[in-house]
Amino acid sequence: MTLFRSFWSLLSGHGSLDDDPELPGRPTRPPARTDEAVACERLRSGMHALAVQAHGTEGLRLRRQIEQAGDLQSLWFLRSNLAAALSESHGERFAMHHIETVSAPARSRLPRSLAQAPAAPRHAPPH
Repeated sequence: MTLFRSFWSLLSGHGSLDDDPELPGRPTRPPARTDEAVACERLRSGMHALAVQAHGTEGLRLRRQIEQAGDLQSLWFLRSNLAAALSESHGERFAMHHIETVSAPARSRLPRSLAQAPAAPRHAPPH
């Protein structure tokens, strides 16, 4: 449909721009979400919920990093930082249990070398 006919049909009340799939820039339907994107958002949501329980500025920094992580692997690498922050406020057993619970569904979407690594807490070196 040409632009002129689209405009004329709008004026005459016989259609709308939404009815014309040929107009550039108008997707016909939203793009499908991949399984990896769904896994990424689930992991992000779970990690964010845990980061809220991490106290102080470290918890705030982690929440920002989790929100800004661009993909599943970036989130996966943040697990050890989250484990360290949770260990300080709630103990290592709590941290490891909850991080493994949140991470389990995403494990199958990662390369084998990453999926096998535990989320051991990274403790800051002594001063």
